[in-house]
Amino acid sequence: MKLKMIIVGVMVLSVLVLAGCQSNSEMMEESEMGSEMEDEMENEMMFGWETQSSDGTVMVDLTPEEYVDGKLFVEITVTTHSVDDLDTYDLSKIVTLQAGGEKYFPIEALKLSGHHNSGELVFEIPEEPSQFSVTITNLHDEGVREFSWP
Repeated sequence: MKLKMIIVGVMVLSVLVLAGCQSNSEMMEESEMGSEMEDEMENEMMFGWETQSSDGTVMVDLTPEEYVDGKLFVEITVTTHSVDDLDTYDLSKIVTLQAGGEKYFPIEALKLSGHHNSGELVFEIPEEPSQFSVTITNLHDEGVREFSWP
């Protein structure tokens, strides 16, 4: 009888421990997701810049990240499932930033290849812009795409 009680007690304790581990794991995942959302919100609050997207056969997302030492850093994500030759497009030549009546080409740009690309565009500009736009011209057959902040 005592042995059965001990076995049942151990089983109940094991179930509780496993349930606690699973909920800790779920809590950690939720915490990580919350942290990513906080980072996005912090970026938007600090700079007032949110992600801008453009759909089509080639999808593009741009997110201004920060302005440091005369350089504006913009995160770019380029995704396609139907275009095989993205490596033929040079972002340093087809992307421009317009701010304060001036036009700037990136001094650093992501090299496209494959179907999923993610990296940075870096623009050298004399001061942090309060508003600006980024234009991508002739990426595949999409014509002109313009992204504006704020």
